[in-house]
Amino acid sequence: LLQVNKFTLSQTMENKKPVFLIRHAQSQHNVDMEKAKEKHKDFFGAVQYEVSHYNCDISELGYQQTAEAREKLKDKNIKIVLTSPIRRAMITAREIFKDHPSKPKIYVVASLREKCNAVSGMAGHFASLEKEFPDFDFSPIANICKESKEIFLVESVVNDDLRAAIKKEILELKIENDAERVKDFMIKKLKELHPEGLESQLEIY
Repeated sequence: LLQVNKFTLSQTMENKKPVFLIRHAQSQHNVDMEKAKEKHKDFFGAVQYEVSHYNCDISELGYQQTAEAREKLKDKNIKIVLTSPIRRAMITAREIFKDHPSKPKIYVVASLREKCNAVSGMAGHFASLEKEFPDFDFSPIANICKESKEIFLVESVVNDDLRAAIKKEILELKIENDAERVKDFMIKKLKELHPEGLESQLEIY
């Protein structure tokens, strides 16, 4: 079952609203991680830079998990859903709430994503996500990539100095309008900064 946790957000003593925390459904990255555990001691390292994990889909089991969560939450009065800009999380949100009676608004929030120390942790391509998820509200992250949607991967890096340095390199290479080349460049940077990645644990949490 997809993990759905509930706690109460108390705005006042008289007004309490439940908050549901939902982990994204099983993704292809998770499937490959489980397979790697059988063969490698450093199973995370074995799949850390797997290019197919960028913007990967959820698995067949993942879609079953979203159906189970959808059934569990169908009678809950949910008004707002927040998701990270990682595609597997967005697919999970869409599949769970697409036919929900409350018709909740789904917002994409950059700070909800995980630490970027692997290809699977890289934020999705902004313009592609907008096209794939037309009913989602991207306004919380729109200001991050106001200069160019093609470099959202860069603009979402938390460390100011590292973000500026990477952006400078991309502009010097004149690839800022080529999403595929920006993605490849960011994967190259991930490998160069191994094992820490683009962000430390403290920076993202």
